Amino acid sequence: MKTDTKSCRRKCVRSSRQEAFANAIGDWQATDPNDNSHQTLTIEKTTAEQYTILLIDEAASSCGKDSSGSAFGAEVTGSGGAIAPILNIKDAIMACLTDPNR
Repeated sequence: MKTDTKSCRRKCVRSSRQEAFANAIGDWQATDPNDNSHQTLTIEKTTAEQYTILLIDEAASSCGKDSSGSAFGAEVTGSGGAIAPILNIKDAIMACLTDPNR
């Protein structure tokens, strides 16, 4: 069966981008190799081509430390689209958390 590439091009490209990124949706965990802090990342699909992220780093060096020397955590939120295999987040916002153990 031959596919008409002219009529399929945009639809097929969009579909393959979504399929390639579908396995990344969900909750992820990691350990920062620099300070061994716990990090979590949640990726959610909000519309056919839009995604949101929530990243929490329990000890973000860019947020400073409390009086006992524990690094404050950070929360990053944002939204964007996928161009397989890359999730392009625009307008990400980082907020430092006041509790280092959040």
